[in-house]
Formats: sequence, C-alpha cells, structure tokens
Amino acid sequence: MRRHLRTLSRSWALAAILCACRESGDLTQTIVWVDAEAEARATLAHVMVQAIGPTDPREPATSVETHKPVWPIKLVLAPKNGDTSRHFTLEVKGRDATERQLMTVRFATGFVANETRYATLLIHDACVKALASCRNDETCNVWSLQLAADDLGRARDQPRRLEVACATSPEPVVTSPDAGATGNVTRSDAASSDVDSGFGTPAGSGASVPGPIGTCDPGFVSGANGCVDIDDCAQAHPCGDHGRCENTSGGYSCHCDPGYDGQRGPCVEASDCQTDNGGCESTCLESSGHSACACPVGEWLKADRKSCGSFGPTQSLSAAGSTWPMQPQFAFDREGNGLAVWTQSDYQSTSLWTRRYVAGSGWAADATKLALTNPGTPSAPRLALGMSGRGVIVWVQTAAASRSIWAVGYTGLNFDEPRQLDGGGAADVSDPSVVFDDDGAGIAAWTQSDGTHSMIWTNRLSTDKGWIGAQPIDSATGDDAFGARVALDSQSNAHLVWTQYHLSATETPRSSPWNVRFDAALGRWSSPSQLDDSGTAGFPEIRSSGPNTDALAVWARITDGLVSIRASKHLPGAGWSDSISLASGGSDIRSAMPRVALSPGGGSAAIWTQFQIPTFQVWGSSYDDVLAHWSDEVSLSSAGCTADPTPQLELDPSGDGFGVWSEISGNSRVIRASRMQKGIGFGQVFSLSTDTTATPSQNSPVEIAVDLNGNAVAIWDVFQSGQYYVWSSSFE
Repeated sequence: MRRHLRTLSRSWALAAILCACRESGDLTQTIVWVDAEAEARATLAHVMVQAIGPTDPREPATSVETHKPVWPIKLVLAPKNGDTSRHFTLEVKGRDATERQLMTVRFATGFVANETRYATLLIHDACVKALASCRNDETCNVWSLQLAADDLGRARDQPRRLEVACATSPEPVVTSPDAGATGNVTRSDAASSDVDSGFGTPAGSGASVPGPIGTCDPGFVSGANGCVDIDDCAQAHPCGDHGRCENTSGGYSCHCDPGYDGQRGPCVEASDCQTDNGGCESTCLESSGHSACACPVGEWLKADRKSCGSFGPTQSLSAAGSTWPMQPQFAFDREGNGLAVWTQSDYQSTSLWTRRYVAGSGWAADATKLALTNPGTPSAPRLALGMSGRGVIVWVQTAAASRSIWAVGYTGLNFDEPRQLDGGGAADVSDPSVVFDDDGAGIAAWTQSDGTHSMIWTNRLSTDKGWIGAQPIDSATGDDAFGARVALDSQSNAHLVWTQYHLSATETPRSSPWNVRFDAALGRWSSPSQLDDSGTAGFPEIRSSGPNTDALAVWARITDGLVSIRASKHLPGAGWSDSISLASGGSDIRSAMPRVALSPGGGSAAIWTQFQIPTFQVWGSSYDDVLAHWSDEVSLSSAGCTADPTPQLELDPSGDGFGVWSEISGNSRVIRASRMQKGIGFGQVFSLSTDTTATPSQNSPVEIAVDLNGNAVAIWDVFQSGQYYVWSSSFE
C-alpha cells in the first residue's frame, strides 16, 4: 500500500504526546487530552492526531499516528519563543481495522500568554458507531469546534470538557464560542460559567439534574433522584501504584508520588519532557515514557535531535553567467568545510570554477577559476573530499575529436597540477565517478570506449605513490559496460557497480547490473559478478558504509513488462544478499537511476522517479533498523512534472538527511526537498526556489550534500536573462 507523508513514525506506541511539560506560571502552553467512550475506543483501530499550524493551517507541525491507540491521547502545545499570536488546530482522524475513515474532529484555539490551559476532547460512541455508509475521503463525518484560548480550563485536574456530538450530515460545521449546542458539535454550556468549576459543566448539572436513563453526562449514572456521580476512585487503581486517587464531579484526579506524573491517567515515571522541556529548543514529544524533540513548520531537527534548523535564503555563487548549463557539484569534508565546483562558458571557452564553504561562516567571498593547462573543454565534474578539506576533482576534457579523464588534487586551500587519468589512446570517455578517504587515498572510475565497445576503467590514488595508472575492469563477456558508480566502506575497500549491456544477433538484447570489490588489504580487485540476472535490469547506484553493512546498492528491473526498484546489501564475510523490491509500480516506474543513501550510524533510504505518460513523480522509501524492513513507498512530488525530476539523496551519521529534486512544468522549475529522518521516513516537502524561465532539457540536476553534523547544502543552476547561474541554499 502506498501511503502519503507522515511527520512522525507509526512505529511509536502512542501513549502520550508531550511538549513543554513544566507547569509553572511563566509558561505559555495548551494541554489537550483526546479521549473516547468505550465503544468508540473499541472501534477506532487507527488514530492520527495532528497539531496543524500554528502559522499555516495547511501545514502539519507535529503529529502522532498509532494503530493501537492508548487512551487518553495527550497533546501539549507550546508556541516557539512564547509567541502567543500563534494559533493551532488540533485534528483527530479515526479509522477502523479496515482503514475505513470514520470521523475527523477539528478543535481550533490559540495560546494565552504566560499561562497553561487545559481541555479534554471526548469522542462519543455515536461518532464512530453505525457509520457503514461513511465514505473513505476527507469530507466524511467532519466535526469542528472553535474556541477562544481563554475559554479553556486553568487547572490540570479540571480541564475544560469538550464533547463531540455527532450528526448524520457529512458537512463540517464550525461552532463559535457562543453558538451553544447547535450544529455537528455540542459545545458545553460552561463557556459562560466558571471554567475552573469541574469539567466545564454549568453549576447544577451532572449529579443534581434528574433525567431519564441515558441522558446523564459521562462520569454520571442515572439514579432515582437524577444523575449520580460515579466514584472513579472505587475502580481498581485508576492512578496506578504510584498515586493517590481523588474523586471529582464527573471524573477523578491523580496525586502522584515524587518523580511520577499522572495527568488524567495512571501515575507513570516522569519523562524528560518534564525537566527543562527535555532540552528541546521547541517541542518535546513523549510516547510510552520516551521523549523526543520536534520543530515548528518549516524547521527540522538537527543532528543533535534537540535544536531546530531550516534552509536559508538562496545565494548566487557565480559572479558571471554561463552560456551552457553549469553542472554544479558540492561536497563536505569531515570538519564541515566544503567546496563547490561547476563549469562556466562565455562563448569563447569553458572553464572550471570553484568556491569554498567555511564551517560556521558560509561561502568564501569570491569564486576561483582553476588554471587548466591542458587544452579542451571541461565537463561533467565530480568531487570528493576527505579529512581537513583534502580531496580531488575529476572531469571529462574534450579536445578536437577526443575525450579524456582528468583530475586535480585539492589540499583544502590550493589545487595541485592537473593530470590525465585514462592513460591516453581512448576513442571516448564519459560519466566519471570518484571517492576519497580520510587517509588521502581514492578511486576514480569511468566509461571508456575503444570505438568498438565500452568498458569500465579505474585509476587508484595511493597516499604514497599518487595515481597508479588506468586499469580496465574486464568481465570477459564482450558486452558494453557503462554507468560506473564507486563507493568506499569504512575499511577503504571499494565497491564498484555498473550496467552491462548484452547485444547478440541470436538473443534478445538485455542489460544487468554488475559489481566488483577492491580489497584494500590485498591491493586487488575481485572477479566481476552479476547483481541481478532476472529479467532486464541496470543503472545501479551504490553507497557505503553502515553498521554491519559494507555497501547498499539499488537498481531498476523489468520482468514481463513490470518494473520494480531492487535493493541488495553487501554483508561482511557474506557477500551480496538476495535483492528485495522497494517498489513495484507495474509499467509506470521508468527511472533509469534510482538513488540510495546509507548512514554510518544506521538508517538508509532510496529515492526514484516514476513515469506515467505524460508526467513524472518522485517516490521514496526508508529502511527501519529496528523493524528491519523497508517502508511502503511514499509519494514526494506533485504528479504534474513534465520532465524527469532527477532526485538526489544524502544522509548524515544519525540517519537523517534530505532528498532534493526539480519539479518542472512548462517553463516553471521549482526546487523541492523532503526531510528524511531515521525511524520516521520522508516527511514534509518544501520549496527552496522557483525559476519561471527554466529550460527543462538543459538545466542541471539539483545536488545535495550533508556533513557529519547534519548541516546540508543544496546546489543547482538557474537560467536567467539568457544565461545560467549557480545558486545554493544551506541548512544549518
């Protein structure tokens, strides 16, 4: 099943949602318990609670989804920096065991400066009972309630009681604070009385108001002389073993032992959220005694999982424009410094340009033109950095009728003399790939043709000998090979994958992904082998390395007209695992190059394009280390792209990162990104930039890099006034 974006993982066993849990007089927060009557509890097998807003009613700020609700569900909201102008809408969606949507309740309010307000939102059995005709769409059984923030209760033991009374109309009805009990929501009459006098019911209601059986408020039973309060404390330990129960009108309150908390439920060990907001900069979330931080709309947790960050405004890196696409690339070193490289043409000649990125301060003042003594036109630059900024740039150099592979070393401030890697004599070279480790060693790989067929070639960079010379990877098949991608694991072993194309006069043409491994200890390559021999497959991507995993590869396969995205792990001492399917969308998956990212600290993800004539769409999936499986694929982009979005993906050591892509429709090109979080998956999609004069067939793909601290840089080229410029945006 394909599922849309989730803000937080469904793997959380939901007991509570908590943020800013201290309850002193100088806090601004609103605490809401979502509860349901017995039959509603039994029917609601799947509940999603979202706090929408507080600035854009279309965007979710925090949410929790659970397939086994633990009642009551508690949400504590605090406006960032105490900004009480922020409002929110609490939205509760309920589904049954068959995923049929039964109801949606929306409760809208705001914050009161320097005060905590409380409410209980109770869903009656009638709201989810006998709704067989309910359609599974967003307009089905929607009930809304809108209150002023100061209408809510001021005491935690006496929250304002908000009861959702259901009607048969599927149309949403918003009840104003003075609307009484009309419409699809029954608003308690206590809005005009003292909200601190119980659950918000007016004086004289509950136990003192006679009525027929079934007309009493929840918490009361009908007696001979009217409605009688139920002694909740007479039940078996409603406050648990660490609390004292006190019966109240229509309910009860728990007085917990030191170190325990029991807001409207059994006393449990207090969470980190109750101490200095769990150290969170914004929102502290609690589930089953475990806490986690969350951020407002438009911001995401950094690698420390405490503070929040966002992508900053776009910045132009190139002072002058180019007459051709600039193919920008960017990489971080291990200290958070970085380097951007691109090509720049002025009609007369094309050059390589670079610009340094300094950790903590951003881009250097000026871009630098590389002094290249070799004649020709550079293209397809690729960049890899290691520790202290050392690294290498590899590119294709075109001169006259020949093309060659060149490289230049980078020391962190200066560049070495360029040198040719392919050894000369090639009819054509293309598509370089390069990796570089912290010791100063590296490997470059590329496609090289002798005019008859193409092969994969490599050249290794030794820390003491420099580049040791070009070497072919011969699979002894005589097939054409192309699309080399190389990765280094934590032991400096290299994993190289490519596509092998078999063309025969007597057989059906087919392609398949191949691989080879370089053993750093032995100093040699293994024998090439196939990754996939089922159907037609190819265009593999590979990354290294994660815990207990040397490498992770993904590729596309077509079998009997059905296309799938495949994934396989290389395990230490065991080789490649059997591939599994990440997506099987029939014939509409046409991505030639799915992307994959593997985090050293655990967690991995993949991103790809699906094509259904005439539009393209970006999809993604993530691997959950705890559950040991890939998530259902999720749709990340709009469905109206008229050109391949060419998505890219990077993760930091914590398993968090970003996917980026270009959404092109006509001449409009929007750069979009999605936050990827370990254990959660892909989240909210947001825009980095919009270019309304794009040239879809020319613009280079957007690239993304993430450093060890979780900072990120996105880089792309923009077409303006007839020329291309390099733009960038940073997350830090």
